[in-house]
Amino acid sequence: MSLTVSEILALEGLSAMRLRAGKQGLQLAVRWYYVAENENIAEWIMGGELVFITGINHPRDEENLIHLLMEGKQRGIAGMVILTGDAYIQAIPPRLIALADELGIPLIEQPYLLKMVIVTERIGTALVRSENALQSQRDILL
Repeated sequence: MSLTVSEILALEGLSAMRLRAGKQGLQLAVRWYYVAENENIAEWIMGGELVFITGINHPRDEENLIHLLMEGKQRGIAGMVILTGDAYIQAIPPRLIALADELGIPLIEQPYLLKMVIVTERIGTALVRSENALQSQRDILL
């Protein structure tokens, strides 16, 4: 069950999400999404996740964001989404953009006003539909 980062960005209703770096990783497979609520993510991810960073429950400065991206690279994430707006993370730091390009990890900016419930519902539904279609193909071949 997976879609590429590029396919996720093309989903209906997600056009406000913008790729800021890491375009060479657009074909990475997204297995599921994960909303990071802790200072570290390594122990909470398994690889293939699209990791969302909101800044709501844990303040995120440039150093923490870089640390999260490095942890994500080590664990094989498919990409990272940073929610930006006046409330929590105002902008994506240029050093994070440069690092994401260097590592080949898609770095996506999501306006804070684009509701997470919409984004995660669209992604979750698309991933399940992808798995169902794959299973139907397998059933036909058997």
